[in-house]
Amino acid sequence: MMLLTEDELRSATGFTQADKQHRFFCANGFKSILGGDNRCKILREHYYQKMGMGGKLKQKKQPNFSLVRKNG
Repeated sequence: MMLLTEDELRSATGFTQADKQHRFFCANGFKSILGGDNRCKILREHYYQKMGMGGKLKQKKQPNFSLVRKNG
């Protein structure tokens, strides 16, 4: 689960205070919560989807071990 960073939240909302960031996101149709640490939390994938940026994060390619031969 990847969350937006503090810098990304500030950049997206123009606010530095978590409660204002949270209100901004909620008012604009985003799913946002204020955590117990009083920080605004929003999933990166949700943000990308709402912003029309595809919502898919680049996944690291996993090696294809089925191509490796066993010796012996």
